[in-house]
Amino acid sequence: MDIGYKIVVKDNAILVIRGDEVQTYPLAVMPERFVKWSIGERLKVLDMVKEHKFPEYLEGPHNGMVATCGNKRDDDVISINNAVKGVGYLPKKEQVDYLINRMKETKKEGLSKKVSVLYDFYTHFDEYFRRDGLLSLELYTHGDFKTKTYLNLIKNPEYAMVFLDMPTFQVKGIARLIHKDEDSSYEKKVFEYANLIHSYFHGHFEREFIGIIFYISRVFDSTPGKGGKGIRIDMEAS
Repeated sequence: MDIGYKIVVKDNAILVIRGDEVQTYPLAVMPERFVKWSIGERLKVLDMVKEHKFPEYLEGPHNGMVATCGNKRDDDVISINNAVKGVGYLPKKEQVDYLINRMKETKKEGLSKKVSVLYDFYTHFDEYFRRDGLLSLELYTHGDFKTKTYLNLIKNPEYAMVFLDMPTFQVKGIARLIHKDEDSSYEKKVFEYANLIHSYFHGHFEREFIGIIFYISRVFDSTPGKGGKGIRIDMEAS
């Protein structure tokens, strides 16, 4: 990946470094009202799957609509892009090995067992996962084909992500593309985790996909009416 900047996360800040230029963004956390909604909706889906009632809708915390800007692809005239991404949670450094091994141990089990494993993951969210980031995969960038999201992020890592639901939320921050050859052992494991949890539920894939860590700088409640309408909520107690 030919990326012209470096991302460093430290001291509650995200640093985007381009040569001698450093841009600093705050590193925020998902507040309780966001986490409660996100986990609750995922558990509802798992309850449906347990009863062999697969959901027919695409809204909710798994489907983030990601806006990026920075590069025009040859077939486009506008650099702004929006794409729906399957979004999950970012494992804690001290828990990523456990989560990977748990899925490896059970990946050949039946659906009910896998649902129970995911139930454990999500009902112990703060034990296993970080609140300052989300996680996804860049499924369609491969070989000579580059998605507009990918092209935008290799130039400008800023993103905005909206979840279509009621309540509805928006997160904004800095996205970091990750691959299996990362220098950081933690990010290598996050790459492995992201690909494994994708195939754990959706079945085997012949190749691994580029990962995306969505570090969070802001969270907004965009629910229409009282209590929402775009107010910032990441400073609320978690």
